[in-house]
Amino acid sequence: MKKDIILILDGGCMRGVFNAGVASQFIKNGVYERIHSIYAISAGAYNTAFFITRDYKKGSSVYWEDLINGSFIYNNRLIHIFKLILRLLKNEIALDTSINVDYVVNVLKTNKKLDVNKVLSSDIKFFVKVFNVKKEKEEYLNAKENIFEKLRASSALPPFYPKRVKIKDMSYFDGNTISPTIDLYIKDLIIKNKDKKFIFISNTLAKGIGAFIKNIEDLFLGFLILCYFGKIFVINKTFNKIKYNQLKEYAKFSNLYIISPDYYMLPFCENKKEILKLYKHGIEKAKKFSFDNKIN
Repeated sequence: MKKDIILILDGGCMRGVFNAGVASQFIKNGVYERIHSIYAISAGAYNTAFFITRDYKKGSSVYWEDLINGSFIYNNRLIHIFKLILRLLKNEIALDTSINVDYVVNVLKTNKKLDVNKVLSSDIKFFVKVFNVKKEKEEYLNAKENIFEKLRASSALPPFYPKRVKIKDMSYFDGNTISPTIDLYIKDLIIKNKDKKFIFISNTLAKGIGAFIKNIEDLFLGFLILCYFGKIFVINKTFNKIKYNQLKEYAKFSNLYIISPDYYMLPFCENKKEILKLYKHGIEKAKKFSFDNKIN
């Protein structure tokens, strides 16, 4: 079968359960066999790892079985943000972790063990998006090398996870922190690979109030990152990210197709009912997916 599909899986913390649902259905409806490569960020990267092994039931269940018990999202987020703002006045304030990425990685190594050998032996290419602190730019790393650290780096969202993940001599954090998912690198891929069909599985709405709320989220996160990182370039990157949040703008690429949810869910949601609802919504959206529609 022709390998003519490239997937792009968005991040978004607990909202990642949406593209987990989409990916689950793609295993069942024949899309999987056509996939050439996958570019993923944060939650989408974890989803991709399980997707490649076809163990979607285990991978998806992590959201509603392992991430809502208080070990992943701590209850001190307001205090954490307050400390971060104070950091502008007192540089010595140490930030607490409020999103425990290390816990998620440990889950994949233990009770929801990822079959790394299946990931490595798959002919699907797998890249994760990170932000290179030293170079001050986004990069895509081959996730089939040192996979757990690459997953950790792709989901290390500052300032909620105030550590920089070191791989060799470089430090990284979440690649979508101050960058749109469809960045210049992905745009170039789309343009250069006209023989491939790109499917972008977004975890946020293409339009409407949900898209507006996402812009507010990005503005607030940009402010926090400016406080944390202390460099002016964050401002330009944040506004550029918001500019390209409008998914309908990508319709100009003839070989790019978008799947996005029809309603909004908080990124730090811990309500099992709501999480399962969004997962099932992702499955239904994948069932209805068609290359006849640019935005599904």
